[in-house]
Amino acid sequence: DGIVTLPAALPRCARPRIRRRVPRLPDSTAQSRRPTSGRGRSSANGPMITLQQAFTRAFALEATGRRDEAAAIYRQILAVTPDHPGAMLKLAEIDFAEGRVEPARELLVVALDVARRRGLPAGRIWLALGEVEAARRDPAAAEVAFAHAVELAPDDVRTLIAHGRFLMQERRHAAAES
Repeated sequence: DGIVTLPAALPRCARPRIRRRVPRLPDSTAQSRRPTSGRGRSSANGPMITLQQAFTRAFALEATGRRDEAAAIYRQILAVTPDHPGAMLKLAEIDFAEGRVEPARELLVVALDVARRRGLPAGRIWLALGEVEAARRDPAAAEVAFAHAVELAPDDVRTLIAHGRFLMQERRHAAAES
């Protein structure tokens, strides 16, 4: 009925080769170093991990308040994939949370450009830029960024709350209520 089964053990020459399209990063944040058994890939810097594994590890570090370690992972991702808008966004969010507003803004502007060129979603980037512009006390730029964020994600609660908070700070109460 259209189901194809393969023998459990294919001869080595018949095994399909699967190549990862995701670059692998040095696993410099691993707590324990287990020797590889010949199956895993490693480098002079230790075991290698995928971008997804790197992001997962960085998210976990951020969740436990270890922003410096998470930022180091995002920098490693950018070293391997310099135009990764997700890594730029996360690094910018860390910079902003730690009071480094200008570096955060610079990263977000580049991330927006990359996302635009690649046709990637940019709602979260616009949201972060709106928050950064508000912190820079540039209400016109913040309003433009928030407007883009709301346009791209009109039902996103985080976006709506951030935009409403900005409007309240600007004493635009009627606009914040709508």
